[in-house]
Amino acid sequence: MDRTDRQARAAALARTYGGERDGWERLREYQRVLEWRGEHPNRGSSAAANALDLPRSRIRPWFDGSKPDPVHAVDTAEQHGWLDSRPGDRVFEALSILHAWVYAGGSVEQRTYAPTFAVGAGDPRDLAVEALRAAGLDATVARADDPGRATEVRPAGDGGSHLGRYLHGVLGAPVGPKNDRATIEIPAWLREASAPTRLRWARVYVTLRGTPIDENRHGYALNVKEVRSRAFRRDLGDLLAKLAPADSVTVGDWAVLLRPSAAREFDVVPSPPARS
Repeated sequence: MDRTDRQARAAALARTYGGERDGWERLREYQRVLEWRGEHPNRGSSAAANALDLPRSRIRPWFDGSKPDPVHAVDTAEQHGWLDSRPGDRVFEALSILHAWVYAGGSVEQRTYAPTFAVGAGDPRDLAVEALRAAGLDATVARADDPGRATEVRPAGDGGSHLGRYLHGVLGAPVGPKNDRATIEIPAWLREASAPTRLRWARVYVTLRGTPIDENRHGYALNVKEVRSRAFRRDLGDLLAKLAPADSVTVGDWAVLLRPSAAREFDVVPSPPARS
């Protein structure tokens, strides 16, 4: 991947941090200070502030080892290979699985950006755990022994919120509630991805949201209920139709119906590619 794409991902991640100043601007200021300090190792924060025309109160903590929050997030993405991942490699495919899970049965918390991957009866819990590990994070499983509440898989440690920010800022996953009033779209990168990446995403989505319908001797169809916008159902149906046999996907008023031939195409959830 060329530096332009890599930098664009870093900028999109940094900009998930709001406040009075742009997160990417904060990161670039930090980098300027580090570069200046490398050229003037014996000078302090006051001299740096004067030379760079920055408030000393802002940059003084950086001389003591502190970093702005956007820098921590980009460091995490760098450490785990998110910035350089490409469709088809293990890290990107793991991220695409987690992205699909947020759409189908998970969430990214609006305030903290902490992602949660809900696991219902029959859902592939081990896949969520494996995908998190392939993305470089450990996983915790909550409520597994509580029959009255859904099991949840979550990333462990400080990198969890950075993952949520990456899934949202870079890959376009929705944040907060996903209902008919929310603006939820199929991102451009997914529509343009290679067929294997789109198929992996679609299989995760359909596995989590599809409800079998017995069509007697014709086999089982899958009904994917979507209480979301008509535009989302249309785009989802288009994504699935391009991966399924002809005339096997129908978009309705409240659901996307997969005929048996399409259901067979989407009923297996593949793991991330093996390590090379």
